Amino acid sequence: MSDIPFGAALGVVSPDNASGFIAEKNVYGIFEAHTPSSNDDVVELVHEIRAALAYLEFPTFDDFESFLATHTRTYSDEELSYVCCYVSSDDGIWIVTKRGAALLKRGNKLYTIAQGTQKKEGLLQEGDMVYISTTSLLPHLSIITPILSEKKAAKDIAETIQQTIHEVTASGGCLLFPYQPPHNVPLEEATPPEETFVSPRPRAALPKQTIMRIGGILIILGVIGFSAWFITGRIVAQQNKQVRETIMETQAKLEQVQDSLTQGTPEESAAGLKEVEQTITTLRKKKVSVDNAKALNALNDKFELVQSSVGSMDVTDDEPFFDMRLVSNQAQASSFTLINDTLVISDQKNNKLYAVSVTDKSVEQFSPAKDTKPTLVTQTSNGNLVYFDKAKGIYQSQTTGSFAVIVKTQKQWKNPIALTSYGTNLYLLDKGADELFKYTPIEGGYSDSLSYFASGSAMDLSDAKSVVIDFSVYLLTDAELLKFKAGARESFSLADSISPSSITSLYTDEDSSYLYGLDAARSRIIVLDKDGTLLQSIFNPKLKEAKSFGVIQDKQIVFLYENSVLSLDNSQ
Repeated sequence: MSDIPFGAALGVVSPDNASGFIAEKNVYGIFEAHTPSSNDDVVELVHEIRAALAYLEFPTFDDFESFLATHTRTYSDEELSYVCCYVSSDDGIWIVTKRGAALLKRGNKLYTIAQGTQKKEGLLQEGDMVYISTTSLLPHLSIITPILSEKKAAKDIAETIQQTIHEVTASGGCLLFPYQPPHNVPLEEATPPEETFVSPRPRAALPKQTIMRIGGILIILGVIGFSAWFITGRIVAQQNKQVRETIMETQAKLEQVQDSLTQGTPEESAAGLKEVEQTITTLRKKKVSVDNAKALNALNDKFELVQSSVGSMDVTDDEPFFDMRLVSNQAQASSFTLINDTLVISDQKNNKLYAVSVTDKSVEQFSPAKDTKPTLVTQTSNGNLVYFDKAKGIYQSQTTGSFAVIVKTQKQWKNPIALTSYGTNLYLLDKGADELFKYTPIEGGYSDSLSYFASGSAMDLSDAKSVVIDFSVYLLTDAELLKFKAGARESFSLADSISPSSITSLYTDEDSSYLYGLDAARSRIIVLDKDGTLLQSIFNPKLKEAKSFGVIQDKQIVFLYENSVLSLDNSQ
């Protein structure tokens, strides 16, 4: 915030009108929006300008005017009015108006120095007070004038104006600030500045010799000042050149990071993204030109887009979890399903099923029913193994360790790709039939095929890939991630930075607050909240070859790599 005291009086917010003000780094401004979302619009605009001012300087008036034009370009003339002033270090003031006015109180007189769409610059004197207003208060200058003549602090004047004006209008605003000369320049020794707003007062004639001495001193001071200005300008130009080169180098680095993310080289991606973030943070602390500020904003926008595609980024080492050689040298894992703290591993080569406890790694081995081959496997809440054989039907394990058919082959089965359970219910995702078939326990077995979807919820599931259930049903296709509850589709929006086509499978359970996806192409597991927001990306090079995955109590990710189950720490 600037050191010059100020006082602001803002109008009452209405559905179509709202005001906001800036008093930051010697920039003072009042902005009045006239839009259907005026309050949100003016708050967003003011925050945007304040953030930009944190690392900007204005070498020229044109830079200041260009800065304002850039940040207000999305508003039409009817949607926004403003007045903005910049008090420079050489005791001058720059004013840009758009359907507003700026007044100067000097002594006991009040001058109009800018209004409408004018821009103005000039010098200030000790005791000057500037009043700026957007369109709503202009008709009430006759009320404001006597208030300004009172000898009060800026804050008190603002409060008086606010109380008075709000009796006749419910909109508009003003900002007042007194001018204070630099503390290191004694007033009695200061040369009175040339007045650009009012005609200068007549001065007594000086002797010719005195005038010549003063002229000589002024020439010397002018030469010194010009030299200082020239040298300073060269230094600033060199600094801005270095900043521009750094921005270009960082842009190239960010493109490399994007490529490494696509190619699945997580260590390079993590290091590169951190380096880009640190560079942007350093550049934001510097004073840069308007053009460099625009380039830096563009770089930051691109960085945030890349960052949003990974969330919090972790590169995690893998550890052994279960090796199939513990079963036998011939055992070969084709896929697994994690459910109820059990890894149900399918060995299609040897036509075997293994139930591995995630707690103590104990293993139970099962042989499918005669002449059947499990292609899809799951487990019910009561611990029974269930598998699918398209030619024979759905089978469930018995207390004897054998399997019995619980659902005979159905004519409506076309191309089932996933079998899962919730409680004791079974669900079969058939992308050929555009259905999620549901089977419920009945006396003596299970029901015939029931459609999970509510009436009128039919859809094309020809590109479906995965389904998980935690009371809600999450169904992944190449085009989108869908959410259902009680058979009806619910509003669900996947993060824009995530492409469903890159996710191969999903995982969640009813005790988890998260939804996990395997993005094998990028060697990562993505972590979403159950509203679809990307929270985290967990990278490991071996995930590129992962066949199946699951998550144990949100703390440990397990995945099938070659013929072993590996784990990644997810405790953070």
